[in-house]
Amino acid sequence: MRPYPPGLTPVDAERIDRFGALREANFEKTPAVIVGAAGACGLGLLRSLRVANIPVVILDTHASAPAMRARQAHGVVVRALAGRALVDELLALRQALPGTPLLFLTSDEITLTISQFRNQLAAGYRIRLPAHERLVALMHKTRFQELAEAHGFAVPRSVTIGGADDFGRLADLRFPCVVKPAIKTAAYFEGGFARGYRVASRAEAEAELRGALDNLARMGAELSARRQSAAAELKRRMETELKTLGMRAPVFEARFAPLEKSESAFEHNRMTLGPGGADAIEFMLSPNLGQPPMALARIASGGELSRVMLALKRLEAQRRGVATMIFDEVDAGVGGAVAQVVGRKLKELARFHQVLCVTHLPQVAAFADTHFLVEKEERRGATRSRVSALVQAERIEEVARMLGGAEVTDKFRRASRELIERARA
Repeated sequence: MRPYPPGLTPVDAERIDRFGALREANFEKTPAVIVGAAGACGLGLLRSLRVANIPVVILDTHASAPAMRARQAHGVVVRALAGRALVDELLALRQALPGTPLLFLTSDEITLTISQFRNQLAAGYRIRLPAHERLVALMHKTRFQELAEAHGFAVPRSVTIGGADDFGRLADLRFPCVVKPAIKTAAYFEGGFARGYRVASRAEAEAELRGALDNLARMGAELSARRQSAAAELKRRMETELKTLGMRAPVFEARFAPLEKSESAFEHNRMTLGPGGADAIEFMLSPNLGQPPMALARIASGGELSRVMLALKRLEAQRRGVATMIFDEVDAGVGGAVAQVVGRKLKELARFHQVLCVTHLPQVAAFADTHFLVEKEERRGATRSRVSALVQAERIEEVARMLGGAEVTDKFRRASRELIERARA
């Protein structure tokens, strides 16, 4: 496995000219710049600009964003879509474009950033936005309604209903109107709910809302029952996993309590419901024989937490068929024989999944099929990371360094070679 294309050496990100292709593009007229390619807004802007025969440059943090893949535009991956980082990217992009491009913005966060930094960008881009204070007011729903109605415009009103206690807010609406969820998820549609309900009166709205709340309470009760059933199987499998990870007599369980009412939860039919259902769940652990199970977050050591996380991830990977698993110092707080057990468990996982593991332990590193060295170095007043794939001789040297520290001797090299050979056995 090569860590980078053949014939190339590791390079700093700053040395990659991400805007080089734009400098070579032969734009017949000044292009428009769309900031943010996700969702329908980016695609809609792209189509409109192409109809007007205006070349387009699209910026996004993800190359897979829908509009970034359009053939009619130049897609450029940037580091951020908000804050000072976005402004720096736009200033760098400006050097690669002719004329004074017009900016098109696709989200509130992007718009607020451009408005906040408009003075720094004004020399390089055309920005058509109202004054910053007016823009903030327009983006705030309540202030927008007040502003519009003060100027004689009738604006559709909306209220948020979190439970039966909020039905009084319906008095602020004009009927007929539409009742719909604030957030629609795949599970929402799978539950048989409609996208929205048109209601002609407050009484009809209350009836629809009560029906929705009744359905949520029913689904919450069903979810709690399924969780209780799954908790027993999770307990059995987790205790088996933890025994193989060096805990002799572990007790692991999920303890349930009714959810308490909060800003994100509401009561209905004597049940408190939140975004995650009606349960407050806490994992309990007793790592040693004779000790009662206590809250995992409060009593577990670093090594115990590492092993619990590894066990949970192993079980989750088996259940969901995860293709790639990433462990960032999952071996923290362990050492010696337990570290070797953790390394062997990761090796077993790697038979069925791609496993990426960040570790400082030689006992774990020895089990890897491919060993990468991550180094930090300072250049020109900045700290950068460098990743290199190690061949066998380099790997032995690196594991020896992990065993013995800065000064590597032949003794540590022999121990390193033995550790790697034993891991392969």
